[in-house]
Amino acid sequence: MIVIVDENENTQAPQIVEGLKRLFPQTIVASLPHREFGSERITAGDINIPLDNGEILAIERKTATDFLNSIKDRHIINQVEVMHQNAKYCAIIITGKLAYSPVDDHVIADKRDTEWKGKSVRALLDLIQLSGCIIRYCPVSEYASMVKEIYDVVSKPAEHRGIIKNRIVTFPPIDDRVQFLAQLPGVGLESAESLLNFAGMMESVKPDEDNNTFSTVAQALHWLSILVQIDQDSRPKNWGPKRILTNRKFLGLNSNEYLKIEKEID
Repeated sequence: MIVIVDENENTQAPQIVEGLKRLFPQTIVASLPHREFGSERITAGDINIPLDNGEILAIERKTATDFLNSIKDRHIINQVEVMHQNAKYCAIIITGKLAYSPVDDHVIADKRDTEWKGKSVRALLDLIQLSGCIIRYCPVSEYASMVKEIYDVVSKPAEHRGIIKNRIVTFPPIDDRVQFLAQLPGVGLESAESLLNFAGMMESVKPDEDNNTFSTVAQALHWLSILVQIDQDSRPKNWGPKRILTNRKFLGLNSNEYLKIEKEID
């Protein structure tokens, strides 16, 4: 059994690599190829394990905190999709523990209370597993053993006879405009999409193959700045007074100031 570990993992978590080498003598540290996905370049997991039939098992390791942080920019979703595209089997191993506060349902990562909503994180975990990606949890000391357990499951072709991998959920690349606007305070992906579609509709953008009417980022910011002047029932989804005011303040606009696109006149 050959285990190929990305060299970044060796730099960031040498104890993990040492644990793998103790259990798997044929552990190789190498630079795993970065795959293009949308505007990003992502490795298909921290570990690639070739199976006897030539197929690949890809495993991504995250600490509990790393996992939560990777949700913000959708990076974990992109990683899952890249693993699916370049490996027969894929898994995420979280070296830590996610729990949930019984009072306010906040996520507790390694005994540290966070502001993440438990319902939202559980929904994402469900989606990842519905895509066909295994999710496991373990302490750092048991990581290598967990890798071996997953390998043992996927490396028994006789037990898989007749099983067809049919993905229920896929994660296509996200539009760069959505990802950019989603970084605004309290916005997120859904609100960014609704703003882009609204601005595109106002700018008479023709629908694309996904029926989106995304404007440019500049146009979206212009319409964001004047949403206060638009009737509430006509505003884009999720853009209530509080979100509009928060982002106007973030953009440094006074109550009588707005953003406008101007063309230079020769």
